[in-house]
Amino acid sequence: MLEAIRTIASGRKYISPSLAEALALEASGNAPEPPHRQTLQPRVSNLRAARVRQNSHQIANEVHLSVKTISTYRTRILQKMDCTRNADLTAYALKHNLMG
Repeated sequence: MLEAIRTIASGRKYISPSLAEALALEASGNAPEPPHRQTLQPRVSNLRAARVRQNSHQIANEVHLSVKTISTYRTRILQKMDCTRNADLTAYALKHNLMG
């Protein structure tokens, strides 16, 4: 932390070693897959993230499944993506350009 403060105070930019490594991996094409590609089945990950904004009744009607099934799917996705609220899942979807 002290190094970061000194670097910024001297007018330079500070990047943590872990961020520098992540940027280097991404630039080289060796970055790990994002969590939605690692943990979700293709069928589930292909659901449009825009459905995060819909309620379970709307989704159930659209995909011809029961509301309980949709609620179960949503709960499992939240767990697998380590999200506690729908807002967390929406933020993740926006960050990874999954909104359509």
